[in-house]
Amino acid sequence: MKNQTQNTIHDIFASYFEDTSIQRLAYTVSKKLEEGHICLDLDLIDAETKDDLDFKSILSSPYLTRDVEQDLKPFVLHNNKIYLQRYFYYETHILNKISELIQQGKKNRDSREKKLLELKEKFKLFFPPKHENNLDRELKIPWQMIAIFNVILNNFAIITGGPGTGKTTTITKLLAILFAINPKTSVAIAAPTGKAAARLNESISNGIKNIKGLKTEVISNFVELKAQTIHRLLGVNIDSTKFTYNNENKLQYDIIIIDESSMIDVTMMSKLLEAIPSNCRLVLLGDKDQLSSIEAGSIFGDLCNSQNPINSFSGKDIDLYNSIIENDKLSIPQSYIAQNPNILTGSIIELKRSYRFKNDEGIGKFSNLVIRGKSNFDTLIEPFQICENDMQCVKVTQDYNDQIFIEMINKYEDFINEPDIEKALNKINIVKVLCAVKEGEYGVNQYNLMIENHLKTRGLIKPKTGFYHNQIIMVSSNDYSLGLFNGDIGIVREESDTGNLKAYFQNENNILSYPVSNINRYSTVFAMTIHKSQGSEFNNIVIVLPKKTEHKLISRELIYTAVTRARTNALVISDYDILLDAVQNKTQRVSGIVDRIRENNI
Repeated sequence: MKNQTQNTIHDIFASYFEDTSIQRLAYTVSKKLEEGHICLDLDLIDAETKDDLDFKSILSSPYLTRDVEQDLKPFVLHNNKIYLQRYFYYETHILNKISELIQQGKKNRDSREKKLLELKEKFKLFFPPKHENNLDRELKIPWQMIAIFNVILNNFAIITGGPGTGKTTTITKLLAILFAINPKTSVAIAAPTGKAAARLNESISNGIKNIKGLKTEVISNFVELKAQTIHRLLGVNIDSTKFTYNNENKLQYDIIIIDESSMIDVTMMSKLLEAIPSNCRLVLLGDKDQLSSIEAGSIFGDLCNSQNPINSFSGKDIDLYNSIIENDKLSIPQSYIAQNPNILTGSIIELKRSYRFKNDEGIGKFSNLVIRGKSNFDTLIEPFQICENDMQCVKVTQDYNDQIFIEMINKYEDFINEPDIEKALNKINIVKVLCAVKEGEYGVNQYNLMIENHLKTRGLIKPKTGFYHNQIIMVSSNDYSLGLFNGDIGIVREESDTGNLKAYFQNENNILSYPVSNINRYSTVFAMTIHKSQGSEFNNIVIVLPKKTEHKLISRELIYTAVTRARTNALVISDYDILLDAVQNKTQRVSGIVDRIRENNI
């Protein structure tokens, strides 16, 4: 543990072991967890770490085991990776549960294939053929329809895709088909945060209106369907860390759909899967290119990356799907047959076409270049300009006092001048400033003060320490007694008759209000971190990167996640070299998931 600051949580953990070599290992593995890694990959550690660890002593230590089934020890060595025992259990449990769901689905394969063929006309109704000859061959393939095929056939399915590719549209059509097959189909839909769940409700509600010919009983099923947080789905126990629904008490649904799955850390994913019976269908939705969870693990991304390419199938599945598509121009070519199939082959569908952003301009072009880490990105920065008479555009500026920044934050006036609470809660999404870091001159804390002072100068707010009228706040810890969760965003308003301050939040179903004295842990969020913005969308965003940084967290995934929070316009404030460095910095979180799936070593 040389050159380490003493009394960190990692030092404290390491101090529980008497063996010096294990102390060094404990410190290193604990530090890796803080950085988001599930384990320490011995093939990837840097020279300094390698010099600091005594591998001969570690590998012969009684604190480490290679056989977790027979020998319960604090550390586990598996596939040349060292885990804390608990995290090896989480990873193994996740893979075993997914395997169990897949194997159970195979038992019903014949009857489900027959049902799928019977639904051919229904698919033609929901996905009428379009003649779009200008699209690339891959974009013509009806991936949304194929994603539904996948869910109907299997007990485990992943649907991934960028913003506007139709993940929620696909789920809405899927549910309409399932309800048509069996109106009594029991469904649960959930997301990691209340805001994401509320957005899911809104998207499904709007999606129903675009599906023609739905019967009354099918529509009524949708009316009763409400998204909730994963915490609520699993059942929070105020006096216990154990959820109501767990390995002994399973959830009782025919299908469970989880949105924004990239935000789910390894611990929560394990607890979620623990509560799902093997005869249930589980569908995970998300964008594999977004930031991973704040806590350890990038489970959703790892599962997606276990397939190369993602949209790979058995020849039998391709023939089945094409027999329903019945259009050579839209069919899946034989080149999509998996060359190295594994247990997840065919279970993951990536939606390719964005219906929100154009791939060749504005937000769509910018985000695609970012996530691909294009080497020619630097030649394309300056031409990006916010369009005056158009939408979905990006401007990159090195001027941290750009007049457009002032015009953006002036848009907070819309919610401040809106007297109706529900409308005001919606209007706080008109604009948001997103910072890469929390502290420092270009961090969230400084920008919140800057925005507050600007709005104060305009006579719109009167900021002070604590709560004040028209303050935007975000809850920073779970409060099960209030039904508020970390990341929930609300506004503070002064009651006209009493002058008392109350905090208002919009959960999945309605408006919640509390005296501000009930809100214990919170922060002001005219500006917020990019991490905290996941699961949210804003009409206009400002992205602020620090001028000088060695933060490894500033990555292409961070920039991609930030810019795709915008529905209309995005302003990126950054020195060009910092932005270019971020685009070239791809986040790599270490786990054993990809290798174990590809090697069928589950």
